[in-house]
Amino acid sequence: MKKLLLLSLTILLFSCGDFILWDDADPQPFRDIYKNTYWKYGNTIYTFDNNIIHKRANTESGKCWVTTEGSFDDASYSDSCTWDNVTRGIIMERDDIFVYRSVSTDAEDGDNCYSGETIHTFKVVGYNEIVWTDEWDDGDIYTQRLFRLEDGVTPPTYTGCESW
Repeated sequence: MKKLLLLSLTILLFSCGDFILWDDADPQPFRDIYKNTYWKYGNTIYTFDNNIIHKRANTESGKCWVTTEGSFDDASYSDSCTWDNVTRGIIMERDDIFVYRSVSTDAEDGDNCYSGETIHTFKVVGYNEIVWTDEWDDGDIYTQRLFRLEDGVTPPTYTGCESW
């Protein structure tokens, strides 16, 4: 009788265990969650969307740039840098973190042009804040905090954004 009771309890425990202990549902990807959310750093507004890495718009100059995944030859940027090639790819995307790699080769022109690999990480640290960290292959690290644009504030819209 004791063995039958233990066997019944064991079966009951494991039959409900999957439902109680494990959630097989995949979390939404970062860009799905934040695609209609605007983040601000100084005079710059950032947005994310599924078909791009991010969009960056400067509220003072009215200029904007769209960062996309892929490989681009003769890539130039508004700060006078030109590279033989820039390749970007997503490393990880979960509900609270988004990481992509950028590899730039043979920079020309400009004073602050960097050739090499950079890992870009966007980590949600609260409802109103994302920490953006860039880590270069030479060991340099740059971190900035992006803050959610207040509800009810209409973000600027820009047309003719440069691809970057």
